[in-house]
Amino acid sequence: MSETRTISDADLSYKTQTYAVCNGLVMRSKHTETQLPTCVGVEHVALTLQPCLYPRDAYDKVIRLSPLLNSVVDRMSRHEDFLINSLKG
Repeated sequence: MSETRTISDADLSYKTQTYAVCNGLVMRSKHTETQLPTCVGVEHVALTLQPCLYPRDAYDKVIRLSPLLNSVVDRMSRHEDFLINSLKG
């Protein structure tokens, strides 16, 4: 028989954030640069622990635009000068 374990919201939040950081779901933190110029910090990307409602019309719009957005990302990924200049900050 399987046993059901309960986990507090705080513990679930901590574990989710830890998973995000350990699996590369992060972005560079702008706050760290202002506090410690020689330190590069990261923050986990925005995430949610619970399902959230998303307007159907907005969802449909994203679906229609996704091929265009994908081609833009693809082109940017192939433009070395753009990438280097963008990543320099």
